[in-house]
Amino acid sequence: MEKKEIEAVVRTDAGMCGLWQAVKPGASAWYGDDGGDVEDDELAEWIEAGVFVPLNVGGDGTFGVTVRVADAAEAGGLSEREARHRLVSSDPYLLVSQGDAVLGGLEEVGNGGTLLPLPAGRYAVVVHLVDWQSDPASVGPDGSPAEGALPDFAVTISEALAGTAYRKDIETFDPPQ
Repeated sequence: MEKKEIEAVVRTDAGMCGLWQAVKPGASAWYGDDGGDVEDDELAEWIEAGVFVPLNVGGDGTFGVTVRVADAAEAGGLSEREARHRLVSSDPYLLVSQGDAVLGGLEEVGNGGTLLPLPAGRYAVVVHLVDWQSDPASVGPDGSPAEGALPDFAVTISEALAGTAYRKDIETFDPPQ
């Protein structure tokens, strides 16, 4: 699989970001959908169908996100710095691509976001929450992200493996024990 990576700043006022398939099943696009007004049961259906992966920490905000298509054999697909400052990782979510995926705030479903070319197929998507502020090279003198700062989320995409049980929860991470 060809290695690809995008870095984006993602904003949400709908309480959640996500990665979704660019084309909704049974339609030519997500026409008429307004992700900002989606109900939890519809969101759960999207996740179950493999057309939406939540990046959900339960709040509005602006987040740095790196999405990386990685070979399943790579060590989680994280850079050494990301792995060192990783707080938690999700169980894999299923994403079924019809040729492209989109990254953005929930309210951008169907009308915006950052495009990621992703060949048609079934993918395992793992979301990693990164503590960029614990990396001295990521924090500027005023406490804001420095040039080259680690992202809030590192999202790794690899080919789906047969027999994998996929996460279906709207909350991306299990609560701390």
